[in-house]
Amino acid sequence: LQFLYFIGGTSTMSQYLNPVAAGIGFSAALGGVLIGRCLEARSLTHTKDARKLMKNELFKELAMQGGTHDMVQTIDHILEKARRLITCEASSLFLVDKEHDELYSLTMSGQQMMRISMNKGIAGTVAKTGNPMVIQDAYKSSYFNPEIDSKTGFKTKNVCCLPIHCNDGTNTIIGVVQLLNKVDNNGESTPFTQEDVWDLMELTLIASVFIWNTSVSEFKHWAEQESSALIRSMNRLSSFRGRSSTIRSSPRHAFESPAKYLRMEPSDEDVKMLRSVLQFDVLAYHSDQSRKDLLIPLIVQMWKDLGFVDHFGFSEDKLTRVALGLRSQYRNVPYHNFAHGFDVALSVYGFFTIGKLGDTFSPIEKLSLFIAALFHDADHHGLNNAFHLRSHHPSSILLDATSSDVGSVLEIHHCNVAIDILTDPAIELLDILPEEDRAEVWRTVIACILATDMKEHQNICEDANQLKNEGSVSSNKVLMMQLLLKAADISNVTRPHEQATKWSAAVQNEFFVQGDKERELGMEVLPMYDRYSNIVDQSGFVKGVAIPYFGLIQELFPTLKYLSDGVQENIKMWDSQSQAQPEEQKTE
Repeated sequence: LQFLYFIGGTSTMSQYLNPVAAGIGFSAALGGVLIGRCLEARSLTHTKDARKLMKNELFKELAMQGGTHDMVQTIDHILEKARRLITCEASSLFLVDKEHDELYSLTMSGQQMMRISMNKGIAGTVAKTGNPMVIQDAYKSSYFNPEIDSKTGFKTKNVCCLPIHCNDGTNTIIGVVQLLNKVDNNGESTPFTQEDVWDLMELTLIASVFIWNTSVSEFKHWAEQESSALIRSMNRLSSFRGRSSTIRSSPRHAFESPAKYLRMEPSDEDVKMLRSVLQFDVLAYHSDQSRKDLLIPLIVQMWKDLGFVDHFGFSEDKLTRVALGLRSQYRNVPYHNFAHGFDVALSVYGFFTIGKLGDTFSPIEKLSLFIAALFHDADHHGLNNAFHLRSHHPSSILLDATSSDVGSVLEIHHCNVAIDILTDPAIELLDILPEEDRAEVWRTVIACILATDMKEHQNICEDANQLKNEGSVSSNKVLMMQLLLKAADISNVTRPHEQATKWSAAVQNEFFVQGDKERELGMEVLPMYDRYSNIVDQSGFVKGVAIPYFGLIQELFPTLKYLSDGVQENIKMWDSQSQAQPEEQKTE
């Protein structure tokens, strides 16, 4: 409170505060200056005993160090000052992962990163309730969870644990800091005091500022690095133009030769069915050994029909290599396989053709959306983001270490696969475009693929509704393309009933495979992923997500009414079949 009082009451400081700073949190440098000035003023109003002098010096050091774009380094600074302020054997800081109801640490006194449940233990209780806890005898407390001691070999004696509240005005709990085993000057165990609690509480106020700023700075730093790397990659590829092919780097992938597929000619009936969109049964082709290879030249046919070959000059050889590279990256999983990638691209193709949206977008925008559709689930493991995070998959750990957005594990990976394939020296599809156009394609492809993460669904729908109410949806082309890719991604529920039913079975089968893996790993299995549960009905998703979403799409794009009609017809059929089924069959 004194910290905030001095900020608000000192005219020399108020000049630094502006609406932007208030909206996004103090910058690390400004936070350092303000905290340092406040602590200097505060020290004059208190008795300068040794502890208070030391505390002020430590807080000044922390303030001058400021936040960094490295969360681990920021937390190290905080914990080091906590241990010097209140002498103890160990300290730890856990951040909150609300999605999984867990706490996770990035550093912990020499221990590796760990995750713990928020439903047990002292740290979990503090994170849930927001109330500080001081436990003088850990093993006599019902709140104490001895499992961590068992794993680490550390013997906890007493604990002082406080919540860290977010510095964005919401007062949300974003983490907890705890000190373990307080010792006196002689290294003997001693109880935590009320003064320790107050000192640690002041430290958490400063910690919240730095953690908030670091999370923003960390994402900005990561984004700048990714952008720079992409620009360097584009420049590298541009530098190859006009040179002898002998100095090009070798292909990164052992692509299948396109020769066989260039000789393939889909029949008139195949092309007719493709152009009908809704009547084209991708799963029938994908499961038929005599027809599955036809999907490669049919992808090339879509590029031709959309005018990309004529407008941009793409060769059929390169487009065939793209299709083969794409197929090689889709895994043999029940649902998120090559057939799904083809189907989503077919839906986007249909939006431009039978949906008559071709004139709504520029050629570059259409190209970007079509590429995003093809690659949006490339190299999907058949396991969702939650599984990757809960099982500590290397992809999620890498993302956790490099980005403040730890949710979109798969979507970021799909973007990387698209970049990897399309910039492979054997393909270099976009080299034919001017540099500005290439950059626009990549920005749009990445934005659209990231938007397919279901955790972004509500935000994107709210943005769309706001623009719809303002009558300015067409002013945001990227949002329009994100909405269309999301529609294509779940469009299997709008297909003719026989196709939609096969897609539904594929989705359910993939859920069951994930549930089996979760069971093997000792993880909690949700009912919809449990093949032994009675819940095998996906009507909740159709009624709760698909129907409202396709209703919104119809409002924004009236020519796509066939999507809303299709999902409405299917839910009627599924409801009718469910009512006619005997109870014992519904639970099979």
